[in-house]
Amino acid sequence: MVGQLPPLGSPRAFDAVACRLSFTRAADELHVAPGAISQQVRQLEELLGQRLFVRTKRSVALTEVGMRCSRTFRQVSKYSRARSEAIRRRAATDH
Repeated sequence: MVGQLPPLGSPRAFDAVACRLSFTRAADELHVAPGAISQQVRQLEELLGQRLFVRTKRSVALTEVGMRCSRTFRQVSKYSRARSEAIRRRAATDH
């Protein structure tokens, strides 16, 4: 579906795997099972219609599309954190 947003956990799971190049370490960081991370990443790949990782038995690597997505998700996350902080500061001064 065009314009469909990914499930909220999918970009976070993707980013954790992209940073660590490990589903297991990403799962440890997010305190979930590796299978949950794998499922969230798979959902994101299906939604985008693109493979984000090259998976082998012993390694994970970002595809070119995965690298671009990683940069985009980091920018969105940085923006979201900055806006949230601005809202908190404003709320604190309004009281």
